[in-house]
This record gives sequence, structure tokens and C-alpha cells, in this order.
Amino acid sequence: METGSFAEEVNLPAKKRSFVSDVVKIMFGTAFGQLLAVLALPLLTRLYAPEAFGILGIFVAVTGIVGVVVCMRYELTIVLPESDREAKTLFLLSLFFTAAWTLASILVIGLMGGRIVTLAGNNALANYLWLIPAGIAVHGLHLVVNHWNTRMAQFGHLAGSQALQSLTTTGTKLGAGIAGLATGGTLITATILGRLLASVQLMIAGAPFESKKPQDVPSSLGKKDHGLANSEKNVTPAGTATHLKTEVHAGLTSGLKPGEFWQLLLRYSNISIFNSISSVFNVAAQYAPLLVLSFLFTPVAAGHYLLGYKILKAPAELLGKSAKKVFFQRAAKSYQQKGEIGDTVEKVGTHLTLIALFFMTLMITGLSPFVTSIFGENWAAAGTYIPWIAVSVVFAFIANPLDSVATILSKEHIVLSFHVGFSIIQIAALAAGGFLFHSAVAAVALYSLTGALYHGSMLLWLLRVSRVSISRYLIDSAPFIGVSLLIIGAYALLGADNIPVAGLLALNLSYVAVYSYLSRHAWTGLAVRLFTSHDKHPPDSESTL
Repeated sequence: METGSFAEEVNLPAKKRSFVSDVVKIMFGTAFGQLLAVLALPLLTRLYAPEAFGILGIFVAVTGIVGVVVCMRYELTIVLPESDREAKTLFLLSLFFTAAWTLASILVIGLMGGRIVTLAGNNALANYLWLIPAGIAVHGLHLVVNHWNTRMAQFGHLAGSQALQSLTTTGTKLGAGIAGLATGGTLITATILGRLLASVQLMIAGAPFESKKPQDVPSSLGKKDHGLANSEKNVTPAGTATHLKTEVHAGLTSGLKPGEFWQLLLRYSNISIFNSISSVFNVAAQYAPLLVLSFLFTPVAAGHYLLGYKILKAPAELLGKSAKKVFFQRAAKSYQQKGEIGDTVEKVGTHLTLIALFFMTLMITGLSPFVTSIFGENWAAAGTYIPWIAVSVVFAFIANPLDSVATILSKEHIVLSFHVGFSIIQIAALAAGGFLFHSAVAAVALYSLTGALYHGSMLLWLLRVSRVSISRYLIDSAPFIGVSLLIIGAYALLGADNIPVAGLLALNLSYVAVYSYLSRHAWTGLAVRLFTSHDKHPPDSESTL
């Protein structure tokens, strides 16, 4: 994509509309927030007991599962219409569904709150159930204003809101903990407060009230033709530069047509229905351990799992999302120019695999032995979860960025089948581990292994539909898989408690040295093979991650 051509078309400075600068802004906000949260964990784990984290985990799981459908996915459609009037209608429609879900949660808690507490077997939950409706309402509000600011290309405000949310949440947790208010309710309140302030900041900065924004400007996202052939057109989420008009919005409801609510509800119903189904199963499987461990065992077990998940998920998610954005653009461009995406998928897939193996090995042999030293004696059990969580997270790290292949090749229905089928299997495996083995570690192990099976199967299918040689992919990865298994096997055989610190350090440094040697030759060999295998269409040098 040529940077700056859009700026030239509308006579604006190039850097104002730079795709790279927009991505960097969002990445900075996300990275800052996640880094701050991770750095604060050693302090928080010494201020708050595992049970407090477990109660927070239950709240996060419930609001996360409901939150994915709190707007019935109509928040995703805010960026699609050609006119701001229709976008404002979708804005209000999303808020309506948020209010409906909030009211429903109030009724459920009011009518069944006591039964829920009894089922959970933890009376402490009774004090915090009424925070769930507040969490759902704030979650929905944040989604709506976030997508409106995305439509209006307010990426700087989005980054700022992410930083504000992290600062508020982490600062409140630390301050309250130091003041002696180290409870699960404090962690929940801090989470709600951080998201609320971020939402207010976005409302002030760019919500559709009385601010000057482009009005009724055509948008490529709003056209019926969503083909990849248009992906190279230089557009903004708010519209193109053909006729850039400005107008003062008289208010949120100005110019709205009552009948338009029903029309837009029906127009985007497919997005709502299919995206909701896929997302609910996906998120339910993601948060299932927090609920199942709390109900089958205690919130303490959920707290231990939440700590391990936070440590591993944050860096993997940050890098994975960035890789997905880059891969999608490169793969779409390759599909336009050459009618195939095999080279791009093979290159990115191999790179992600080598990075993932490196990350997984160091997390298992370099982090889990030192959990108590870093986070305190109360968190020793989290170290037993980390190796299993690492296996699942690593497979997800490889497969998730590549699932854009399904969008490019119009095979989303197959991905939906993967999501639904394996989500059910994962939750069943988690429950089976708890019921059959009466062990939280066994439950997490079965859950993580089925998660790895799911993402591994998805990866092989993505390689196959992209016409990448699976045998060649496995051969390229085999040396790295072998070295990782060797190091992890030695660690497991000797036992973490029997290896001195100097031995652990030597083990991990040896692995880093061998990995560095192998990777240097792997990158070179892969690049040469891909370049020479298609003489007429050598891969674009920019497609390297």
C-alpha cells in the first residue's frame, strides 16, 4: 500500500493519515496498558490473596461472556454505513441492547442471586453480585464509544483511553491494597472504574454529540462491494476524500428517522447472529476455567489460574494481534496480485511457530520455577498451571493470526464449525478433569491439551486450504520442536525442585544459544526457497514480519 497517496488526494499532511502511525498509536496504548498490568502483578499478589483474584476471575468471566453479546455485535457495524446518521442510529441501537442486557442481569441476580451463591459454594460472592450489572453496562458503553472513535479515525484518543484505563485500574488496585482494602470487591471496582473513565474520555473526545466531523461521506466499508480488490483504495473509517464535508452535529438524535432503527437491525442481522454465536462459544471456552475451577474447587484455584493466564496471555496477545494485522494486509495483497497466498502463509506460519516454541520453552523452564520468588509464597500453585497454559497459548499464538485466511478465501463457516465444536469439547474436558480426577491441575491440563488440539487442527486446515505443504512446514519446524522437547524433557525429568538456580540458568542459556544458531539458518533457507520456487512472482520483501 502506498502511504501518503490519500493525504495527497485530500491535501492533508501525510502523517495525519498514515496507516503505520495509526497502528503504532493503538499498539502503544495497548502495550503500555499490558506492560503496566504485568509489572504491577508482583506487588498486587503480595497485597491481595489468591481468593480475591479468584473472585475477580468470576466477575471477569461472567461480564466477558455476556459482554461479547451485550450489544448483539451491532457495535461492529458502526463503522460500516456511508452516512453518519445511520452510524448514529447503530450507536443508539447498541446502547439499547446494552441497557436490555443490564436490566436482564439485574432481574436474574434479584430473583436467583441466593441460588447462584449456593451453587458456587462461596458466600463471599453475595457481596459482589450486584457489581455484575454495573460491569456489563460499562462494558457495553465502552464497546460503543470505542467503535465510534474507530469510525472517526480517532486513533490517538483510542490509545490514550487504553493508557488511562490501565493507569486507573492498576493505580486503584495498588492504592486500595496498600490502604488495607485488599478484597475481591476492590479488584472488581477498580476494573469497572478504569473502563468507565476510558469510556468517558472517548465520549468527550469523539462520540457523536456536538463535534465537527465528516457528514454523510461515502465509505468503502459501507458499500456492497466488500471484495479484496478494493482493499488497496485509500480510505478512512469515516469515508473517502472525494467530498470531504464538515457539519456541526446538533446532537446525538438529530436527523434520526425512527423507522431506520428497524431497517438497520435487519440489514446487519447476519453479522449479529453469526458473529454472536461464534464469539459466545469462543469466549465461553476462554473463560470457562475461571468459572469451573471456582465452582468445582474454590476461588483460590481460579485465582492461581488467572495469574498464570495473565502472565502468558498478555505478551502473546499483543504480538499475535500485531502479527494478524500485518499478515491480513500482506495475504490480501498477495491474493489480489497472484491469486494465491501460499508463500505468505508459509512464511508467516513458520516465523510464528519458531517464535512460539521459543516463548513456550522459556515460560516452562525459565518462569514456572520462580513463581513463588516473584509473586510470593501464596502463589506456588500457579507455577503448576503455567506449563499447561503455555502449551495452549502457544498453539493459539500460531493459529489465530492465520485465521484471516478464512476471510480471504470466504470460508468463515468452517471456522465457525471449529469454534463451536472444539469449544464444547474444551469445556467438557475441563469439567471431566475436575469430576474424574478431583484435581484442579488435571482439569487445567485436559483443558489446555484440548485447546492445543483445537488450534493445531485449525493450523493444519489453514495450511491445507492455502496450499502450503504440511510435510515441508513440519520439516522446517522439526529441529526447533526437537530442541524444545529436549530442554523441557530434561527439566521435567530432573524436577524443578532438584535443579539449582545455576543449573536452570545454564539450561535456559544453552537453549537460547542453540535456538539462535538454528533460527539464523532457518530464516535464510526459508527465504531462498520461497524466492526461487516462484520465478515469475517472487515474494514481496515487505511481507516479512
